[in-house]
Amino acid sequence: MRVFLVIFIVLFLSSCTIRHGSVTYLEDGTCVDDIRHHTDVEWCKAELESYKEFLRKKEEDKLEEARELERQIISFDIYEIYELCMIWDNSYYSSEQHIWNRKMVAESFKRRGQDPLYCRNTSNSNDAARRSEDKANQAIINSNEAKRRAIQAEQQAYEAEQRAIAQRRRQQQQQQQQQQDNLCLYCTEDSH
Repeated sequence: MRVFLVIFIVLFLSSCTIRHGSVTYLEDGTCVDDIRHHTDVEWCKAELESYKEFLRKKEEDKLEEARELERQIISFDIYEIYELCMIWDNSYYSSEQHIWNRKMVAESFKRRGQDPLYCRNTSNSNDAARRSEDKANQAIINSNEAKRRAIQAEQQAYEAEQRAIAQRRRQQQQQQQQQQDNLCLYCTEDSH
């Protein structure tokens, strides 16, 4: 019986409370936090008002964010459809700014009552072609860079070969000079 009474009291008290962080406000004006029961009704009211102010401020911030988003969406309404699609086409990388631009373009189309992905439709979009073109351009750039590196490597190999030939010539000249010097050394010894 006591168990049922305890459960009933807990359920009754929980239905008569407002919870804020670690403070629970009871209907009688008192409150309980994680540490103790506060019987100071004025303190509890002040805490409750502080919490309500926090909630109001949070709601105001959300409304201001929504108003700012609406202003930004409206700023895209000045563009013609083809201009929006040009913005869409130029904003396909995964950066935050490109994603944001596409979101604003889509929102502008929604405001006009059109398909938000109008520019993405395969019949109206150059996304796939644009990406393919960019990949082809990148392949050309990579190919040109590889050719440049190959030519540079050939040039370096040629220069190394020329240095090796020059080094062999110097060595041969030094050997010839050494042989001539040795011959002359014998010549001067025989004449004495």
